[in-house]
Amino acid sequence: MNSEDKAYIDALLTYWGRWARSRIISGHGYSSESVEYRLMRDGMISSSTDNHIEPSDDIAESVESIIVQMPTKMKKVVKIEYIVYASRKHKQEICRLGRRQYEDLLTRGRNWVLMEFDKCSLDI
Repeated sequence: MNSEDKAYIDALLTYWGRWARSRIISGHGYSSESVEYRLMRDGMISSSTDNHIEPSDDIAESVESIIVQMPTKMKKVVKIEYIVYASRKHKQEICRLGRRQYEDLLTRGRNWVLMEFDKCSLDI
């Protein structure tokens, strides 16, 4: 991966990480999604209007769909790297990996997203 690809994929994953953090349950255990939205999303009620309650983010959702397909350890490293605010050493400890193994999985995860995202872009 050249430096331009690395910068591109890092920016893409950073963007996805912000999006993912905004969707994680807040500190008091309440979802950031409204109850009405969750009921509509789960098909329990229908919307009486065509207005969107929560905007869609096609780019972040595309990255998410790529990440969920990764092997478990790689997925965990990518999620920890881009969602969790912590030092690299602490992130390695969370994953229970040494520096070299963490870096290897992170590099492979970035490459995975780059290849799969390019395939998605070609399909459009």
